[in-house]
Amino acid sequence: TAYEIPKRDWSSDVCSSDLAEYRARTELQRLQARGSSSLRAFSSPLIAMRDDLVIFDVGARGGILPKFEYLRKSAEWHLFEPDPREYRRLQNQYRREDRVKIHQLALDANDGVIDLHMTLKPGVASTLRPTAGGRFTTVRKISVSSATVATYCAETGARPFLIKLDTQGTE
Repeated sequence: TAYEIPKRDWSSDVCSSDLAEYRARTELQRLQARGSSSLRAFSSPLIAMRDDLVIFDVGARGGILPKFEYLRKSAEWHLFEPDPREYRRLQNQYRREDRVKIHQLALDANDGVIDLHMTLKPGVASTLRPTAGGRFTTVRKISVSSATVATYCAETGARPFLIKLDTQGTE
């Protein structure tokens, strides 16, 4: 691995949701793990019809993924990107979309301020200290705000249906 990964207990860091929602998510994960080809055909129309759909994109570099485009207009999106340059780019990209909220925030195990290791290749910046060279070489460290998912949900009232994670080793 290219990062030093600390042990963390994430079990208490979730937003509350009812049992039915949990079971639905678990079933979708089970189908995904089996590689069900009918998963998207079955779930896409049902999911897109929800009027309360909230999606968290944690590590939002590049914006909403093409495979989620069908949900772009129906969902409320929360994009989390601690990298200041990418945060500004995302703000510009989604400036006319009311349902997309951009946050310069690292979702982490703790609330506060943490170091973000800015690397030679911008897309691999991480809150973990890189241990490999090349594109993972740290060019500078910056301090960024962090919050737990539970804190963010408590402060905003957001209840995510789906959380996409791409956080360079801290998933």
